[in-house]
Amino acid sequence: MKKNVLFSVLMGLALVVTFSSCEKDEDKPIESVLAKFSATSTNDFTVPSEVTFTDESVVPESAGTPTYAWDFGDGGTSTEKSPKHTYNATGSFTVKLTITSKAKPSIFELDVVIKAGELFSEDFETFNGDGDNLPSTWVVINNDASMGNDDFFDKAWKIYSSTRFGSKVVGATSWNKDEDISADDWLILPGIDIIDKTFLRFQAMSLTSSGKYKDDYEVYISTTTQDIAGCKASTGKLVKYVEQELTSTLATTPGTGPATHEIDLSEFNGKKVFIAFRLMTPSPGGDELGIDNISVYVK
Repeated sequence: MKKNVLFSVLMGLALVVTFSSCEKDEDKPIESVLAKFSATSTNDFTVPSEVTFTDESVVPESAGTPTYAWDFGDGGTSTEKSPKHTYNATGSFTVKLTITSKAKPSIFELDVVIKAGELFSEDFETFNGDGDNLPSTWVVINNDASMGNDDFFDKAWKIYSSTRFGSKVVGATSWNKDEDISADDWLILPGIDIIDKTFLRFQAMSLTSSGKYKDDYEVYISTTTQDIAGCKASTGKLVKYVEQELTSTLATTPGTGPATHEIDLSEFNGKKVFIAFRLMTPSPGGDELGIDNISVYVK
């Protein structure tokens, strides 16, 4: 009988201890969550920029398993803990992280500034010049099947050092051996992915020592293939025609120097394009056309 009484007392004490322990866990206060994150970019936040957002929040165990809601400020969202997001436009974007848990929701905001940058650039200075070939990713088409009168232009377009530009340029000639042929020489750049507020800028100059034989040329955009057919297709577009480009600068014929042209490419937003320069001076021709400092950039 005594054993039964003792056993009952011990069991009662165990239940009290267990109940008291559970009661303490339930009564334990939920600690606050502190949302925080950092942002890094591999290209110094220059558009287009892939930004990595690293979660640095403080989430106590008592708050339970949190959920993450990101608003990147440009319409993009994510529910990952540490997401990546690509910005395809310049500007200041307020990024907001909201953490929801057992505790009161916590919000942290950070302004990310995306700067203008270049999608493509070439000033030809890294080449040897004086007849150097263009990179294999460029396309050169001698569509008039003729070469220059001075035998220097053994290719439709080539790189050389120009004393008139004062730098290395890519050039072509319309002074053909067969003067009954109008120039038709194409230079087509590699594919470039266009985003909003993208512009093409380049310098051009007619390299005629007398100033009389100025050159004409066109700039095309192909959205399909890196060839003439793509440029002239219904999906392509002639974006600029220049008649008698400005002339070179010489002591005897000063001329006006290089012209700087800028073309808005925003209408091709979201597309890969091939930019083409076509020297097309009519017979009997001009002399030479030089192009330098090609840049496709985002404002």
